[in-house]
Amino acid sequence: MRKEEALIHVWWILGPDGRTPPTNDKRVREALNLAIDRNEIAQSIFGGYAEPAAIPMGLTWSFKDVGFKVTPDMAYAYDPARAKKLLADAGLAGGFTQDVYAFQLPGFPEGKAFAEAMAGYWEKIGVKSRLIPVDYPAFRKMWVDRKAPGAVGYYNVANRDWIGAYAFLEKQGYTPSKLNDTVNDPEVDGMLAQVLRQTDRDKINALMRNVYTRLRSEHHGVPVVFVHSPYAASKTLGKWNPGSVMYDLFLDDLARK
Repeated sequence: MRKEEALIHVWWILGPDGRTPPTNDKRVREALNLAIDRNEIAQSIFGGYAEPAAIPMGLTWSFKDVGFKVTPDMAYAYDPARAKKLLADAGLAGGFTQDVYAFQLPGFPEGKAFAEAMAGYWEKIGVKSRLIPVDYPAFRKMWVDRKAPGAVGYYNVANRDWIGAYAFLEKQGYTPSKLNDTVNDPEVDGMLAQVLRQTDRDKINALMRNVYTRLRSEHHGVPVVFVHSPYAASKTLGKWNPGSVMYDLFLDDLARK
């Protein structure tokens, strides 16, 4: 079994000028995180082959590279009562309505069931979700065209080392990347820009750790679970290295005894 092969990460589509109400309020973003029972999703949607995630856009293989530690207080508790209080504090005691795009992805056939589950959890804290079944290309166009501000999307992000993680952050968490950005945070932008200019590895590691800390403290997305990939092979198989990266199964290297 390949552990933590991919992160199931949820985000909100930005508007032309950045985040839009109500998810421009940090309390709302935290509430939407606390409404989710990650352990239940790991068991019910992924059959136990998953475990809760804690850092928005955080890839665990990169954590090892840069020395980032996920502390117990960073784990999102399942706390609907606190989620409701945060919404009330944000002036949304009556909840609100959001669009949730439901689609499947390569390596993520559970996509639509996952979207329905997320909508169900949010319903319990008063947030109504309009489920919109689409193919991923249709969702992606809405995302990059910013035609559905505040709508919910998700992706199964392949786990990567720190360089791959930086490339992912630079694409989807960096305002100058324009269409693909899902964060719109000047502090994150500044740190990611410094990574490219920095040559000292210790300073790069510190910047990456600070980026992850900021993403978590501001709740820039909903990290749900890391999925594991079980696999099996026939006894007639003599040699096969299934690799460690999503989709890289090295099928051409299969050899029989």
